Amino acid sequence: MRALRSLAFAALFAVGAISVGTPVHADQIVLKLGHTLPDNHAVGLGALRFKQLVEQRSNGAIRVEIFPNNILGGEPEMFQQEKQGSIQAVISGAGTLGNLEPDIAVLEAPYLWKDFESEKKVLTGPMFAHFQREFTDHQGMRILSMSWYYGRREFNPTKPVKTPQEASGMKIRTPPSPVNLLAGRVLGGNPVPMNFPQVYLAIKTGTIDAEENPLATIVTSKMYEVAKYVVLTHHIQQSQVFTINQRFWASLTREQQNAVQSAVNDAGDYEASLALKAENEELARLRSMPGVTIIADPDVNAFRARARQLIGQEKPVWESLYNRFSAAQ
Repeated sequence: MRALRSLAFAALFAVGAISVGTPVHADQIVLKLGHTLPDNHAVGLGALRFKQLVEQRSNGAIRVEIFPNNILGGEPEMFQQEKQGSIQAVISGAGTLGNLEPDIAVLEAPYLWKDFESEKKVLTGPMFAHFQREFTDHQGMRILSMSWYYGRREFNPTKPVKTPQEASGMKIRTPPSPVNLLAGRVLGGNPVPMNFPQVYLAIKTGTIDAEENPLATIVTSKMYEVAKYVVLTHHIQQSQVFTINQRFWASLTREQQNAVQSAVNDAGDYEASLALKAENEELARLRSMPGVTIIADPDVNAFRARARQLIGQEKPVWESLYNRFSAAQ
């Protein structure tokens, strides 16, 4: 993570301050981008790389202003701002986007993906056009990428857990989306929807008993200070979705659209490389921390079987898509 922090400072130095207070030339187009992660997270670094590439490739015609770390609110609040046009773009989870178009949430269904390469293969194929059309037509939001790798989500409770039965009765924070609420039940507990900034204090005060997130998020947010167990369930493999306001997109010239799209693609590849590397680094770091216990051998087959059962019972629409994506890998 120290390497990521160094990269963050280098990126900030290279592309200039994120602050929105510096002057904007009258003929510049401003693209305001919001996301929920810290600047030193892989997604934050990817956003900085996107800013750098867009401003270079548009020859300064487009200026990117970044609003990281929930500055503008959680993902639901940012979606509304994006749709209204007060910001132009958001990097977010597919699960939360499922509150707008339910079928996209299946991309974060528990135990769907084999690995990131399989996920990227599917999400840059024909199904990408399906979701892009859906959001453009119904939400006024255009999807530019679905493969900014976020990581595999792991269980982070305040007591040791190896099976769904051992998590029975636990209050597990999840993002406020149907697929994440389902994941809380897959883990065996009672899901509690909650925006991320509230989670640390909620665990510390005993309002909830656990949360679940990728290792990089557990480390950067210091969740390990209040939830001492990290259970390697790998229950969700998650990538972030990059969306942009459709009216704003249509207002750009073809050359400017190409500059933005190519920057999204290249910055996404950069972000994914950082996130994949960070998973190994963060696991090693957590193993070395006094008082933190890594449970590397949970009964994954029991969690996976529970996922299949609950998807079949509760989400028949997801079940069809789930099977299609599984077969496409």
